[in-house]
Amino acid sequence: SWWLAGASKVAVLTNGNFDSHLEANGLTLVKFYAPWCGHCKAMAPEFEKAAEELEGKVSLGKVDATVEEALGTRFGIESYPTMKWFEHGEEHEYDGPRDAEGIVA
Repeated sequence: SWWLAGASKVAVLTNGNFDSHLEANGLTLVKFYAPWCGHCKAMAPEFEKAAEELEGKVSLGKVDATVEEALGTRFGIESYPTMKWFEHGEEHEYDGPRDAEGIVA
């Protein structure tokens, strides 16, 4: 529907919805970021593009770790952006590419 055009396909994850989102989506790539982080800002459009291409297969989510400090602590986030791959709730490090093409591959 036209009014949804431009709506983000990247889920905004919080302490309140994180676990239920992982349960509802078997495969999820999560980006932990800080709003002031230059690398995070540069990566945002690529992450968005990848989310559109992977819709229905893999969920992409983002956590503002400056707000969701409990999640940052839980996953040991020390630098931004940090990406984590979750397969049916199981956490894995993600060291892959950060551009849309690389993420989709």
